[in-house]
Amino acid sequence: MSSANPSKSSSSRKRKTRTPQDPIPGDANPPPTTFRIDPTCQRLIALARLGHWHAQRTGRGLHRSVPYRWHQRGIKDRDGCIHRLPTVRLGGIAYTSEEAIAWWTTALSSKAAPEGAPGAGRG
Repeated sequence: MSSANPSKSSSSRKRKTRTPQDPIPGDANPPPTTFRIDPTCQRLIALARLGHWHAQRTGRGLHRSVPYRWHQRGIKDRDGCIHRLPTVRLGGIAYTSEEAIAWWTTALSSKAAPEGAPGAGRG
């Protein structure tokens, strides 16, 4: 007796993710669209410790669920594209790297704020 409504299926709510064929409009040097963590030469940070690492750098802590959300769901940029924090799993523990965080923050802020937008012109 249950009538399924095909218009409300979970497949219709796909998130838009940036692909190599999707450059950022107006960006002369778009960041690479993927990042591969190399555990042999990059400084790894366990996602469980990322809040402490962030607090040491900025003075503000993160809730322990935030790094996992950044990895699983990602964050939308101004174009509406989702960027996920790159991670690697070693021995059952999820890690990211300082280099991956730098790449990820660059990808999120690669498009300059338009004139007149909040925060534009601040330095």
